[in-house]
Amino acid sequence: MRTLDVRMPRICENAFTLATRLEQHDAIERVYHSQLESHPDYEVGQRILPHGSGMIAFVVKGGDEAALKFMRKLNLIYEATSLGGVESLIECPFNSSHMFVPEDVRVEAGVVPGFVRLSVGIEDAEDLWSDIEGALASL
Repeated sequence: MRTLDVRMPRICENAFTLATRLEQHDAIERVYHSQLESHPDYEVGQRILPHGSGMIAFVVKGGDEAALKFMRKLNLIYEATSLGGVESLIECPFNSSHMFVPEDVRVEAGVVPGFVRLSVGIEDAEDLWSDIEGALASL
């Protein structure tokens, strides 16, 4: 908590940079980040989180298998089931937080095949993007 005021501006800036780039990538079907105008609750996000958030969710084309392959090709961003911290962490809910939720219930809740959650840290945004772009290129 002592360093949160220093970390959060960097985390939010990094997340917005990555979300913007992910939204333009051919291997990505959909990106969810409160600062993107494409987000279904963009206006609410502007009021509640005017500086954004460090959380990004996105859907990798090709479903869960493609999302898992992408995630396992990352070098800088670590796979984890608990998100948040100074380092960037990533997870596929279908095999972690939502593994015991039936697929039809997950899909109804928006956790569709290929859904990934990324908690962005304070690393250099260009290093993070390079890691993401390299992993997406493997698909």
